[in-house]
Amino acid sequence: MQISRITIDTLSKKLALAAAAVIAVIFGAFAVIWGFANGAASQAEFVEAAEQAVSISPSDPQTNYAYAVLLDQSFGPGDAQKALAYYERAVSFAPGNYFYWLELGRAYERQGDAAKAESAVRHALTLAPNYSAVQWALGNLLIRQGRTAEAFGPIRDAVAGDPKFTETAASLAWQVSGNDIAAVKAMIGDSVRINAALASLLAKDKKYDAAVEFWNAIPPNERRALPKESANAFYDLLVAGHRYREAAKIAAELGEGERTQVAVGKIFNGGFESAVRPSGAPLFDWQLANGQNPQIVLSNGQKHSGSNSLLLVFNEADRAADIRRFSQAVAVEPGREYIFRYYYRTDLKTQFTFKWKIGNSTDGSPIAMSDPLPAKSEWAAGELRFTVPQNTDGIFIEFGRDTCSAGVCTAAGNIWFDDISLSEQ
Repeated sequence: MQISRITIDTLSKKLALAAAAVIAVIFGAFAVIWGFANGAASQAEFVEAAEQAVSISPSDPQTNYAYAVLLDQSFGPGDAQKALAYYERAVSFAPGNYFYWLELGRAYERQGDAAKAESAVRHALTLAPNYSAVQWALGNLLIRQGRTAEAFGPIRDAVAGDPKFTETAASLAWQVSGNDIAAVKAMIGDSVRINAALASLLAKDKKYDAAVEFWNAIPPNERRALPKESANAFYDLLVAGHRYREAAKIAAELGEGERTQVAVGKIFNGGFESAVRPSGAPLFDWQLANGQNPQIVLSNGQKHSGSNSLLLVFNEADRAADIRRFSQAVAVEPGREYIFRYYYRTDLKTQFTFKWKIGNSTDGSPIAMSDPLPAKSEWAAGELRFTVPQNTDGIFIEFGRDTCSAGVCTAAGNIWFDDISLSEQ
């Protein structure tokens, strides 16, 4: 490779080259110092370190901002006022940065200067007019100043731009309005997300009738388009409040496949044509208790109709006090009379008696109990008539052991169930 050589043969050229080298060194050193100071400020854990970073690079907005934040957190004498001065410096070095203006506004508010706080936050909004965080900050600032009528304009804008503010906005409106539903709607609007948030808020406050009214105000197709977390949260609140009818309707509306068949006054998967989960089944589905005795599985060897039945296989065990139960919660109409029907086949050797129980989902109290199943039977029908108490719209239907009069109780053999149903009388 040929190496080219540059010959500098005049004094003027030599001086120019030297000057250029000096300038390069100066700018290089300045860049290193700037970068070091910026990084040090960003990582500083102590006020002294941030203060040193500012002294190295006094006109860097980030170093001034970092120093201000640490001063704010130190709570030392005079630190809050000093922090305000460095927020102001950060803004002066980066006047187009909305975030610095927003933080400056918060600092002014902490110092009790409402006018300057509002001015700074409004300036941040002019720099970032479509940023929900800035709109939200201005709305909350005005709320704290007691200017409710003005506050909910930017709050509505924030909610429209970012769904994460929806529930908090609804809660804020609920508090400010004194729990006035009409006033809440006037403040934050009547959108799908707002109505869903208000439904959850009211359910948390145990105002279930109003909560359901808000939920039902959302068109069905738009309810299905809501984020699953929102719908599931409302569903869980209804279940916790023992509002089984509304919960069952939501389960059917938002469910997929066979889950759309969940209905008030109906047993789900009573013919056992769908899988029965060993654990983790949703409400309004068959729930299997933990344990190994009996084994509970679908069977196509014996069935009353269709393709499957539910088979319980009992393994003889000494004092089988832990015999598994299985059950299902069902939404019902209060005060109504129902008939619970089931088909069974048994081939047992046991000292236990086995029965179906209908219980109140609100307080767990018994409503009705079936006759004991015979130990030996071909397919036969059983039924249990009962009236739902007025204090509940949910029942649980449970099968399990009842009593044992022998000193040592065992159970061995099989029970099959099929075509379990519930209907109004």
